[in-house]
Amino acid sequence: MLALPEGHPLTMKEELFMTDLENVPLVARDFCSSGFIDGAHSIGLKLNIVATAFSEEWAVALVSAGLGVAILPEGYIMPEHKIVSRRFSNVDLTRQVGIAYDGKKKVPEALKMIIQSDLLKMTPSSAIT
Repeated sequence: MLALPEGHPLTMKEELFMTDLENVPLVARDFCSSGFIDGAHSIGLKLNIVATAFSEEWAVALVSAGLGVAILPEGYIMPEHKIVSRRFSNVDLTRQVGIAYDGKKKVPEALKMIIQSDLLKMTPSSAIT
């Protein structure tokens, strides 16, 4: 999701495209924005990165303060943040999460439930016992 401060000009658009971010102040997120930034650069899009947030909470705070817009997971945008969220019409944004655990130890039941649920779509490299 694109998170925008309330009153930002892009909130008035019915459809958002990746190219709408040309020269718009953008709060990048450490570890999470690189794919989006690489994709933007590959099509010649000039992004105006004004800050890098090291957590979703910092990105939310910076967007709420009006510093810029940010790509955030949908679950982080709450009504009290005074942020408007929009989807891109031409970009499907996803997040890949990994889980690491010691294969020599018994896997806790809670972790088994998460791995085997639809919360994570993954191909396990070995059977979970």
